[in-house]
Amino acid sequence: MSVDFSGRWAAQLRSDPFFSGIEFGMVAVRIDHVEPLLQLTVLPSAPRYAFGQLLCNLRTDGAEVVTRLGSGQVRTHAHWESDELSVEMQIALGRYAKRLTSRWGLSKDGRLLTMQHESGAERHVTVLDRQDSRGR
Repeated sequence: MSVDFSGRWAAQLRSDPFFSGIEFGMVAVRIDHVEPLLQLTVLPSAPRYAFGQLLCNLRTDGAEVVTRLGSGQVRTHAHWESDELSVEMQIALGRYAKRLTSRWGLSKDGRLLTMQHESGAERHVTVLDRQDSRGR
């Protein structure tokens, strides 16, 4: 696949229901992507919001990957649908449990990453701005 999500991203989180109370610039995302492996790291980028980093591994070839996070885990399946990545996550972190289906797509210039999420009846979009010099 010709799409490469690698890079450093800043989340536009003004109204993201999964990250309630977090404002733009408070969360940074790093993606390391070498087909078929992809690693997503979510990092706090504001000193007053220090939740530690969240790491999630996945494969774009449909194979299941389980990432252990302390006593919790994130279970993922991902596959390509044209130039979009379809991602299913089952997150279990302490009392927090969520099943999330997402579609990831890059803008034509490679500067915006849009993630369309669904969890039950909940639907929302997260937009990430590229912070490094990659892109077209």
